[in-house]
Amino acid sequence: YKSTRKESFMDLQLDVKGCKNVYDSFEKYVEVETLEGDNKYQAEGHGLQDARKGVLFQDFPPVLQLQLKRFEYDFVHDMMVKINER
Repeated sequence: YKSTRKESFMDLQLDVKGCKNVYDSFEKYVEVETLEGDNKYQAEGHGLQDARKGVLFQDFPPVLQLQLKRFEYDFVHDMMVKINER
């Protein structure tokens, strides 16, 4: 069973935490995730299935905006905190 869909986009939200540069952030964005165990994929007509989930780009817009996710929510302190990694 294979499921795909095509979506258009104008921007990408890239993580900066744990990434040295924008190239590392982009690699993290396109990383393939394995869905298995309690996190299996519900395939229509096929039930729960082990699966791989990821992003493949067919093309890019003329201007691609990159939003760097430099803040994250701290549940302990109930506030947004800036990620200060270099």
